[in-house]
Amino acid sequence: METVGDMNIPKGLDMISWWLPAACKGLLFESLHVTHCYDCPVQQECLWSAIDVDDRLVDEPLLIRGGLSPVNRGAIWFKHKPNKLQVFMYSKMKATEQEARYRKQVKESQQINESIC
Repeated sequence: METVGDMNIPKGLDMISWWLPAACKGLLFESLHVTHCYDCPVQQECLWSAIDVDDRLVDEPLLIRGGLSPVNRGAIWFKHKPNKLQVFMYSKMKATEQEARYRKQVKESQQINESIC
């Protein structure tokens, strides 16, 4: 863990200006999809910020953050909420699993399209 101000954060995360290169920067909330997160250079920082700052409104996460939908983040939060680092690690694992499934589906679709052509 690393300390920035009064926050303990996972080592290596830039929590000062992390949002500047975000893939979703400038997009409307309505147009966001978790796939925007998959190639985002600040996916981990975004996820940690969502957990640490707690972007929930009355126990419900508001936005797609760090590759997870609000529903997925909320489920992980309620299961592990006393421990922010544990919430982060489980959230990161879930986001990685979802990304792998998505990339596999895209690859399979491409192979099907190539075999048709």
